[in-house]
Amino acid sequence: MTTNPGDTALYRFFWRAGTLVRFQVIGGEQLQDAGPAIYVPNHLEALGPVMSVLSIPVRFYPWVVEEMLDHQMAPRYLYNDFVHPAWHLNGRLGVAIATALSQISVRLLNGLGSVSVDYEQRRSLSAFRHSMALLTAGKSLLIFPEDRYGAEDPETGM
Repeated sequence: MTTNPGDTALYRFFWRAGTLVRFQVIGGEQLQDAGPAIYVPNHLEALGPVMSVLSIPVRFYPWVVEEMLDHQMAPRYLYNDFVHPAWHLNGRLGVAIATALSQISVRLLNGLGSVSVDYEQRRSLSAFRHSMALLTAGKSLLIFPEDRYGAEDPETGM
C-alpha cells in the first residue's frame, strides 16, 4: 500500500496537509494503487469527497461538477451547494465566503487533475474521453454517484 499517492507536487502537498484530519481506512490493505481502477464510494455532506481523497491512499483523478472548476461559476455553486446549506450564511457574507473559498477550491481541483463533468446535461462525452485516457494511462478515477434532485434517505441522510 502506498503512503504517498501523489504524482504531482500539488497532490503530494494536499495529501501531506491532510495528515491531521485523515480518517483511518478499515480494510485499506485490500486497496492497490497498481493500475487503473474506478472507485465509486458514497459520501455524506460536502466534505465527503475531500476526506476520501485525503484518507484513501490511492492517487485519484476525481470527477467534479464543471462549475467547481470554473472561476466564474464556482462562487455561486459553492454558495448554493455548501456555504448556505451547511453554514447557513446568507446574503453578502455568504457570497463573500463562497467567493473566497472558490479562489482556493478551483485552483486545487484543477491542480489535482479533476475530470470536469457537466451534471446538468446528464451526459458528457468529454468527461468520458478524459476518463478513458486516464484509465488507459493506468490512473484511477474517483466518482461519487449522486442525484441532487433525488430524495434524501431519512436513515443515512444521503
